[in-house]
Order: sequence, then C-alpha cells, then structure tokens
Amino acid sequence: MKKVIFAAMALGLPVMAGEPAPIVTPAPVPSCPLTLEVAGVYKSAAKEMLNVGPAKEIDVMGADVTLVKPICGKSAVTLRFGYNFGDEAQRGVYYGTEEVDVHSFYLMPGYRYTYALTEKTSLYGAVNAGIANTSVKYKYDDAAGIVKDHDSDWGFIGTVELGVRYQLCEKTELFAAYEFTANYAKPDGCDEQTYNGVRVGVGFKF
Repeated sequence: MKKVIFAAMALGLPVMAGEPAPIVTPAPVPSCPLTLEVAGVYKSAAKEMLNVGPAKEIDVMGADVTLVKPICGKSAVTLRFGYNFGDEAQRGVYYGTEEVDVHSFYLMPGYRYTYALTEKTSLYGAVNAGIANTSVKYKYDDAAGIVKDHDSDWGFIGTVELGVRYQLCEKTELFAAYEFTANYAKPDGCDEQTYNGVRVGVGFKF
C-alpha cells in the first residue's frame, strides 16, 4: 500500500512543484458557410418557340435563387429555383394579331468549381440539371374573332454557367455569368428551347 502512495506522489511532483499541466485544445473546425444567391436573368432564345405558324424566337427574363454549399476545397454543390417570362406579339399575321406568352419554373441541383484570381476576385464554372415546367398561352385575334389556346408540360432542363465573383465584404459578394440553357419541356405545338443568357446578382454568406 505504501508503494502505491509513493508512486502516486512521485507522479504528482511536477505539478506540485509549480510546473503547469499541459492544456489540450481541439483543432479548429474549417469554416464552410452557406451562400444564398439572388439573381436577375435575361435569356436570348436560339430557336422558335412554336413549331407551326410564323412565330418568332421568344426571349425570356426572370429571377432565381441559389443555395451554395462548399463540400471540399474549390468545389460546391448548389440548388437553384427560378422563374422566367417572355412574350411576343406580331401584327399583320394573316390580317390579324398573334400573341404568345411563355412562363417557366425550374428546380435544378448542380455542381460548381471556383478558382481564385485574387483575394477578392474569382472565376467559377458550373453545371446544373433538373426539371422544368413550361406554360405557353397562344392568342390569335382578327376580324373573324379570337382564338385562344393554352398548354403546359414538364421536362428536363440543364445549364452550363461561366462567371466571375467579387467579394464586397466578409458576408457579401457580387457575381456575373454567361449561361447556356436547354429546356426540353414542350407544351403542345412547341419545340424544346435553347438560350444564351446573362445572370447577374448578389450572394449572402451565413
């Protein structure tokens, strides 16, 4: 019993003699803040909307919100919800007026890679793919009366995006990007659509 007591006292001598006990601190957890982006979008149509009649390409504009989650290093996963609207009216078509309105909603998960140029400026590339709902309203008005039609469809949508980002402060950044979009939702009488677009907005980290 005495040997046990003496051994315990010997182990405690450095502390009793005034030597500080070592303090173990946990390793810092790397910061991976979420970013919420709010953007305005303008898309120039590369194809005619309707596959019958003299309808033209219909450009669209709208907005989207994107949640960005870093996963490792320069990579991040995203989730985007957006809305686009466009219309086109042509007078003198068969002695009447033809009008087409387009509405699209879409939800797309995606992947993003970011490369830093300076402390505040970076370039990024992204791909997104998901589902869209496109609604088309058609109206033809002439001396004989008015003809209306409406249809909607669900389909695949995908985008490729190249952009630049600038950090205003610790929690806020601006961005601008070129975006190519292919939308395969085809209401009755319509074709799939492709667009060349511009996406501009602000991101908030939290």
